[in-house]
Amino acid sequence: MDIDHIVGEWDKLRAICERVETSSPTQLSDNIGDLRDQWRAFDRALMLEARRKSPPPHQRAE
Repeated sequence: MDIDHIVGEWDKLRAICERVETSSPTQLSDNIGDLRDQWRAFDRALMLEARRKSPPPHQRAE
């Protein structure tokens, strides 16, 4: 996982937000579901990157 992956997930999230803003009432539910799913993907990418960059517990300063 790298920063390019996180940026890609962010770009997808932003595109879905734009779709939600212009959704018709019949499309809104589907687009909100897509937004929720993409938010989870973005959050997961951030968490994986944070874990990758943080030192193991025994090396952390107290």
